[in-house]
Amino acid sequence: MKKKIITISSLILGLVLCIFGVKYSMEAYSEYQEYLHSEIEVEYKYVAPEGAMYRKEFYDLSDADKFHATVVSDSTCAIVGKFKSFRIEGDRLGKWNFDVKTVVYGDMPKNNIDVTAIMWQSELFTEDVFKKGEEYLLFLIEDDTIFYNEPQYGFSAEILIPINNLKTSQWNTGKIVYSENTNSVNIAEHYRKLANEKGYSKDKYIPTVIRNQDLKTCVEKSDVVIRFKVLYKMFDANLWPASTYKVEKIECLKGIEYTFQESTQCEVRVYKDSLNIGEEYILTCSIINPNRISSYLLQSALNGIIPIEDKETVAQVYEWLGLKEPVTE
Repeated sequence: MKKKIITISSLILGLVLCIFGVKYSMEAYSEYQEYLHSEIEVEYKYVAPEGAMYRKEFYDLSDADKFHATVVSDSTCAIVGKFKSFRIEGDRLGKWNFDVKTVVYGDMPKNNIDVTAIMWQSELFTEDVFKKGEEYLLFLIEDDTIFYNEPQYGFSAEILIPINNLKTSQWNTGKIVYSENTNSVNIAEHYRKLANEKGYSKDKYIPTVIRNQDLKTCVEKSDVVIRFKVLYKMFDANLWPASTYKVEKIECLKGIEYTFQESTQCEVRVYKDSLNIGEEYILTCSIINPNRISSYLLQSALNGIIPIEDKETVAQVYEWLGLKEPVTE
């Protein structure tokens, strides 16, 4: 009899707990639904293609933080772009042309841009990866040097997000599976919020580039002005009209001398074949990154190379900088 009473009591207690649990679950579910509709949620899951030889941890997009760390944080801007055309310049420089429909975050002053990448170094960015007339969410990184006619844009990561067909989104050659509540309306807003909350490379340092200015302005605006002797040519760039030379510093006329902390020699990257071995020059330069020691300097202006034999111009440079030109025999 006692055993039966205990059993009945257990049943009653279980029923009470069940009712309470259902009530609690419904309340929790309601709270979750309220949260779900108040926040844009994007669930990431990397699905590797069969036979892929990838490091799983690198391609794991299981949460927004990992996606941000590998894609958003490295970009200087993101846009929604409508694909127009593709072309190859030289033997391997691919250029995809887009109309800028929306700026998601960052600075984008143009209505139409080329996005550049080296062909055959990417499994994703092939000549037919984008479909003409379709819109894509593009994570971009800005770059500029005198070797370009204007600032260049590249892909900050190998990722493909068709705005109106999210099911075909890709990370390299794998897929990105978004949660069901993600759509073409809220996807851009999600990444705008992610970038604004967690940051992106809006403060990325872009080397000083001076176009269509007189020499005095070039000297004033350049980060560094140095006088050096050319030791030898190191190499020519394959994709841009640039040559890199090893030089011996004679004098730093302007700017910090961090480049020469360990040696009086450094590398200068200038317009192709513009220096002669064994000769002296003054060069207006850009630093690569103000926060770290760099092994080379960039030419900052096309007219920023002054041969020492041009005594009148050399004297002007020293005067503009308020320096006394050294006496040479």
